[in-house]
This record gives sequence, structure tokens and C-alpha cells, in this order.
Amino acid sequence: MIQRIQTVFLILVTIFAGLFIVGDLFRFSGAANPEYLMNSRGIFQLAQDGVLNPELNTPVLFVLSLLLPLVSLLSVFLFKNRKLQMRILLFLLFIIFLLGTLTVFYGLVFASQNLLKLSPQFELFIPVLNFVLVILAYRGVKKDDDLVRSYDRLR
Repeated sequence: MIQRIQTVFLILVTIFAGLFIVGDLFRFSGAANPEYLMNSRGIFQLAQDGVLNPELNTPVLFVLSLLLPLVSLLSVFLFKNRKLQMRILLFLLFIIFLLGTLTVFYGLVFASQNLLKLSPQFELFIPVLNFVLVILAYRGVKKDDDLVRSYDRLR
């Protein structure tokens, strides 16, 4: 059952979660202030020579963004235990929701405290895409589980 469509969805979640870890989520700019970047490791001040100086660490955000691809990859190999796989996928939905909420919260709080203009980057929309992909994978696993149960009733 590893060749099912939900496996493709979960591998895409893993790939997009990896892009979320390495990409910039927000870019902050102000009139007299230096420019800042936010990624999953924290908020960094962009110096004139291109060096990133740490401004605010976000360890919870970093741990969640590392946990997401690991759990999603783990759930690919749980195809023999569909009940556990569905529970893991619900846990993934919770992680993705928490990750997206915390990302936006940290960005908005930092921008409002420092009176900076906030401009979202492409990687900010990855949790929304991952949320949809995990829902599609859950529906595929549920469909497989219902199919196996219907065959058991026929016997």
C-alpha cells in the first residue's frame, strides 16, 4: 500500500516542510531602521555587508518545523497500521496549524513592537499547502480503511 496517492501527498508535505525550514518567512523594513529577515530559526538583522545578526530566537518554531518533516516521513511507512497512520495525520494537522499560527504571531508582534513594515515571503504560505496535503492524505487513508472493512464484511 506504499504506492498509494496518500504517499505522494505525504512526501510532498516532507519536501515543502524542508523548504519551510530553509526559506525566509517575513521581511521587515522601516524608514530609519535596518532591514530584518525572519526564518524558522528566528529573526535576524540584515547588515550592510549581507551578514545576518541574530535579533530574536524562536526555538519553539524551529522545533516544530523540524518535527513536521520527520513525522510526515514516519507516517509514510505506517501504511500497515491505518488507524495509527490516521492518528499521526491528525497530529500533523495540529503541528501545521500551530506552526502557521506561531509564525504569524511572532512576525506580527515583532513588526508592531519595532514599528516595521511586514512583507510576507512565499514560504509563509507553505503551512497552508501542507494543511491541504495532509487532509488529502487523511482522506486517502480513510478511503483505504473503509475499503478493507467492506471486504471484511463480505467474508
